[in-house]
Amino acid sequence: MLSTLSAIAVALITTGGNLGSGLPPDGPPPVTTSPPDGPVVPGGVAPSPTRRYVEARIVNSGNGVYTYRGPSTVSRYREGYLDGDVVRVVCQERDGQPHSDDDPVAGQPDNWPVWNRLVDGRWLPDVWTDLPKVPGDQPPHDLPRC
Repeated sequence: MLSTLSAIAVALITTGGNLGSGLPPDGPPPVTTSPPDGPVVPGGVAPSPTRRYVEARIVNSGNGVYTYRGPSTVSRYREGYLDGDVVRVVCQERDGQPHSDDDPVAGQPDNWPVWNRLVDGRWLPDVWTDLPKVPGDQPPHDLPRC
């Protein structure tokens, strides 16, 4: 009986008391950055049959950029990314809430409606990545639309 209670206590501690969903009680786990599987090519690494995402670097964000629950700034997560961090993009929403940059660098739009969905389900304004900023309906690097 004591070993069963100990196992339950360990399970409650390791899951934050939320045995049902596997997520901490306050939502998804924090974003963590890790090195990519291989070298990152500026502007992303194209998807392949075994890789279902495109890698991109965070650029020109100043103090960093938040991630959001959808392709708008309505609901953001506390965590985000800093310049130089690598993110993995699974698709793009081309008609999201426009995101503005008050001090764009050459070649970067100052108001851009494109959002990237990341492998963890979070959303990131595309204006802060090194992916090519191509107008129109088709995302770069054969990324699918979300």
